Amino acid sequence: MTFNEYLPFIDHNCIRDIKRDFLNNYSYLIDKSILTDNPLTENVIVNLSDQYSAKELDFDNDRFEFIYKKKAEVNWLYSYQNGLGRESKHIKFDFQIIGYINVIRNNSYSYEILDPIKNQLRELQELRNRFKEKLEIPSLYLYRSEYLNTDFISKFVDVSRRIISIRPFHDYHFANDLIYSTQHLSNTLAEIELYKPNLYNFLDEKIHLGSKEYFSYNLSFYDKQYYFLASTYIQLLYNHWDKIGDLIYYFFDVGISNERNVYFSTVIKGFPENFKSEHFNWLNNFYLADYEKINSERQEVVHYTSLESKIFRNHMDSHSDVEKISELQNWKTNLPIIFKDLYIKSIQGVEKAMQLIESKT
Repeated sequence: MTFNEYLPFIDHNCIRDIKRDFLNNYSYLIDKSILTDNPLTENVIVNLSDQYSAKELDFDNDRFEFIYKKKAEVNWLYSYQNGLGRESKHIKFDFQIIGYINVIRNNSYSYEILDPIKNQLRELQELRNRFKEKLEIPSLYLYRSEYLNTDFISKFVDVSRRIISIRPFHDYHFANDLIYSTQHLSNTLAEIELYKPNLYNFLDEKIHLGSKEYFSYNLSFYDKQYYFLASTYIQLLYNHWDKIGDLIYYFFDVGISNERNVYFSTVIKGFPENFKSEHFNWLNNFYLADYEKINSERQEVVHYTSLESKIFRNHMDSHSDVEKISELQNWKTNLPIIFKDLYIKSIQGVEKAMQLIESKT
């Protein structure tokens, strides 16, 4: 089948699936006040646009060869009981359908229906991806270096099966877990960067009381989400480095008998002298210079006070001191720069741990 021959099949299936049990499948699109009237679906009319877009995908990295997109206007006709009998109404929704097509590899296709909310979620992820490219923060899946010069899983499994671990672990699943960890970090960092241009500037507004000036604290949704994501990022960083600690623990006797006591910090402290190398020194330097700060921030966020509360407290303690307010503003806006540096080190940390394992021979 040719590309064009697949399109009627995709259109037909999408229309069928949108219409099928619309009220149950898409109740989250419908206002609560309508749902409380126990509406009945009278009809679902799906009008597909005559226009569509198509794009050829990367043959080597994508599951399908082509992507096909088309807008769909969906009208839900419903009725409900009022004092005079049943009344009919309709609501219009803007959907989008997406088809995925293989012509060369095998004759196959798949499709996806994007309702208005799902479409916004997809657009958010596309924004994240654009910012990840801009920041140059690929996950381990896409990262390449002189050492990681092939896909990560192949390299990881090659190392783990040449150098026998002293404790059992599933290398393939562990490699995937490291990839997912870096994907979570890069997605979160990209979203932090996305909110940054809209942050409130503490220096923009002043209140005059008598002879004194006080800087205002008027946070927006953007600030709150920025602080939440920054707190999440700190916790993800800590978790990622603990995975690196786990990896080292599987291959070296670090003097820990209870696996529940395995952390990056305990592994570094207990690492055997006879296996120390330049790769260990890099990891140890990270532990001394960065890891303890990450753990301290994580403990405060998780156990004591949120990042937003900490910033608010610091602002209130210094709200008439322009120098301290400037420092707080600079620290806040520089978080993505700090986090990007830690992200790059988190990728390098996996490399160094693998090289440390290889040096065991």
